[in-house]
Parts: sequence; structure tokens; C-alpha cells
Amino acid sequence: MQKKGAVEVDWIFSIAIFLIYLTLFFLYLAPFTTEQPEASDTLLANVESNLRENATWHVQRIPIFTNSNISGIEPLVVPFLLNWKNLSLADNTSFFRQENKLLFKSKLNEGPNMKWIVSSDEIYPQPSMTALDATKSEVTIDSKRFKAEFDGLLKSALHFEKHRISGLNISIDSGIINTESAVKENNFSDLAAKYKLISDTVNHTTFVVKDFSRLFNYVESRQKFEPHNFTIKMILHNYTDYFIDNSLSGPLNFTKEVCKIASDYIDFYDSLGGISFISDGASMSFCTGNNSVSLSMYMNLNNETNYNILFHSGDYNSTLKYIKPYTINTGMIENLSGISMVLMEELNQSDYTNLKKAWNFPSSREFTFELLNDSNEPLINYTYRVPGLVNVFVKEFEEIVLDKYGNKVKRKLRLKGW
Repeated sequence: MQKKGAVEVDWIFSIAIFLIYLTLFFLYLAPFTTEQPEASDTLLANVESNLRENATWHVQRIPIFTNSNISGIEPLVVPFLLNWKNLSLADNTSFFRQENKLLFKSKLNEGPNMKWIVSSDEIYPQPSMTALDATKSEVTIDSKRFKAEFDGLLKSALHFEKHRISGLNISIDSGIINTESAVKENNFSDLAAKYKLISDTVNHTTFVVKDFSRLFNYVESRQKFEPHNFTIKMILHNYTDYFIDNSLSGPLNFTKEVCKIASDYIDFYDSLGGISFISDGASMSFCTGNNSVSLSMYMNLNNETNYNILFHSGDYNSTLKYIKPYTINTGMIENLSGISMVLMEELNQSDYTNLKKAWNFPSSREFTFELLNDSNEPLINYTYRVPGLVNVFVKEFEEIVLDKYGNKVKRKLRLKGW
């Protein structure tokens, strides 16, 4: 009986030791098998918050609405008063920014058209192109057989190797402006050129866009909020016919002085091509004599006023559509936010120890983050530590990656902590 009792005691003692050992084993294993709220929630939330704060950026954009009566590639002059330093068209079209205006070429369809102008902290390099042939005194459009000379103001023009314009002068309230004493400005890009005359009373600016034999002219009184009468006079050469409308058209009579009056539109042409004058609200008149045409344009100058001169091939039918070709309106500014790949790349190059300190991440803990594409391939892989035999907590979520042109794409962010 004593032997049996001893065996039972040994068995109980052995079971007790085994249970103690098993308890100690699971206590030892618990940190590796039980989810740590500190690591899974707080620490990963810390990484997520800091990552968003350091990698999120903002892009502004504004829509340009063009309601067009014509189709094809056209030069547009868009008023732009915003003081954005870095900007571009969202499709990276080349543009010329001068005088609170943006000039660019756009493919128009009949009806509504829209383009976005974008701005951000990044630089927007313009695409390379063959430069406009322009200097401070002349501009040439070889494809149109066109050349114009300037001295702030248009001096003369050649078209199809014929002399077309000379003797241009301007006056305000019947007082002729002395162009010799006026200040002249010019500015060029690969796309366009600007020629500007600044007098005591009026500013006159002409823009020329590459590939187009057109002169976009803007006149502005320097006495703001005061009405003025503005007059432009010039001599036209080597034209044989004119067109105002179907009732006022035909051959030019140079045997005697003949005068005609028009408004908004008038065209002169010969067998090669012609010249159209278009201005909404202007009145025009011309008289023939000495084998030339004396043209005058009159307009009220309250705010900035525009008139255009179009050199064209063929007769007037090629420019009638430009009397009122389109209307341009600017929409509201839109503010976009998203992850910046540039900022993500900067984070990816960050020193891990310094980043942990900046993000107040515990030195005894570790983290990594990845930005993945649709195929789960890493675009960014910030991994400076590889976990050993520890429990790794993972959090994945979608983020919007935003580029400087306002384009958005969904990507996956994967965070790991242990």
C-alpha cells in the first residue's frame, strides 16, 4: 500500500511539473501569437497618419470652356488673371503667357469644348517644338508666305511675296499718337510673339501665333474708366476686290475715289489671297485711290478692345466663319488632393532612423511601407528592416495618387509593423 501511494504522488507531481512547464511555454509564446493592440492599431495608425501628412499634396485646376461654331486646330487667346506661378494645360499643350492672357493652339469641335489649366508646386517644362521665326522687329510664317515688320506697332506686311500693308498709325480722341517717343516691348517663345507699343495715352499689343498668319490686336486706354475714341489707319496694296456683305462687294475701282463703310467685318483679296479685318463693335471705312486702299477703323475705348487681322489664301469665304467663331468662358477653381509620387520618392530615400524619430515611432519597433500598382508590384518599397520570427501586422488600403496635371489613379498602400 505504501508503494502504491508513492507512485500516485510521483504521478501527481509529474503532472504538476508538466502543467507548470506548459504554462510557462505559452506565456513565453504569447507575445508572438497574440495580436498586440499597440503594434497593430496605434503604431500602424502612426505610420499611416505620418505617411499621409508627408506624401499628400495639392493641385489646383480651372476649366476653360469654348463654345465653338467652327472645327479644326485654332489659336486661342484666353484671359487669365490668376497669379499662379507654375502652370500648364492639363494635356501639356504649349502655351504663351503674356498680358494676363494665355495663347495656345487647340483642336476645336463644333459645340462645347473644354480644357483644364493646372497649377502646383512642381515645374511644368513645355514640350519642345520648332520655334516661331520671330525677332524684335519682324515675324515670318513661311508656310503661309507671310512676313510682318514691327516697331512696337505694325509697320508693314508681305503676303504671297506682295506688299500688303504700310503707313499704319493710331490716334485717340483725334490726337495722333507719336510712336517714335513711345515705349516698345517684345517677347517671344517657340509658340508665339508679342509686340507692344506703350504711349502716354494708350497701350497697343499684337500677338502672332506659330503657323497662323493672323494678328491678334488688343488696345487699352491708360486713362481707366474714361471713354475714348480710338482710330487706326493704314494703306493696303495689291488687292483687286472687296467684300463686306452680299450687297457690298465686288472689284475695287482705282480710276476714281470710291468710299465704303462697314462694321465688324471687311475683306480685301486678289487671285492669291486676301486680308480680313474683324472687330466686334468697330466701324470701318475705306476709300480707293492711287492703286491702293486707305482703310480706317473706329472703336470706342472703354475697357480693353480687340480687333484681328487675318491674312488668308483664297477669297473672303475662308474667313467669314471667323466673324464670331467661338465664345470663351472660365469656370471655377477646383482644388485636388492626393498622394504625390515625388514626395513618396523623397520619403523612400529618407534615413530610416531619422524618419522613425521624426514620426515618434518607438525605437524598439519596426515598420515598412509599400505603394503597389494594379498588379501588386511595388512602385515604392520602403523596407529597411526584415522581420524575424515575430508576428507582423499588415494594413492595406487604397489611396489616390495625383500627378501635377491633375490626373488621378488608385493605388494600394501596404503598411507593416512589428
